[in-house]
Amino acid sequence: MMTDGKDILNLIRHTKQVVLVTHIKPDGDALGSLFGLADVLQAMDKKVFCFLEEEVPQLYRFLPGRQQVETSFAAADGFIRAADGDVLTIALDCGDVKRLGKYGSQFRARHPFMVIDHHRGNNGFGDVNWIEPHRSSTGEMIFDLAETLDVKLSEAAATCLYTAIVTDTGSFRYASTSSHTYRIAARLVECGAQPG
Repeated sequence: MMTDGKDILNLIRHTKQVVLVTHIKPDGDALGSLFGLADVLQAMDKKVFCFLEEEVPQLYRFLPGRQQVETSFAAADGFIRAADGDVLTIALDCGDVKRLGKYGSQFRARHPFMVIDHHRGNNGFGDVNWIEPHRSSTGEMIFDLAETLDVKLSEAAATCLYTAIVTDTGSFRYASTSSHTYRIAARLVECGAQPG
């Protein structure tokens, strides 16, 4: 399910505060997409709140942006209330609302709620949905989003998105790896990605 691309871009461009969430037991694509998109949005002068139900797993603590993570739902709720309606919640790399964990339904109750995901079977549980099952990873989608928004990727964002892609392609071995995936990986290295 896909919302019109212009609607997605307009919503991102015109909202000043953004809450980013991802699935429980997050992997490299979930975390890389979360931190990579946070960096992109901050480059656009947006306030960003990154929520995880649990701490960043040890394996991914090298990722830039991990220090932004909040595990307190009360803090997330406070951020949303302080935004006074000018806030967008984005769920990344998550196939359904249950995978968001114990606070998933509370985040989903916020409007507008956007889903950016590449999982087959995601029927679009957001108000706004960008779901492309042919993609290798959500990180690949975030790279394309940054390009469309004309945001120059920092080394930190490049590292996060490279990690996202490497994780969900099994180091470029899975069938979902396309020529576009390889081109993005090369661009991320050119932007200064520092894998692992």
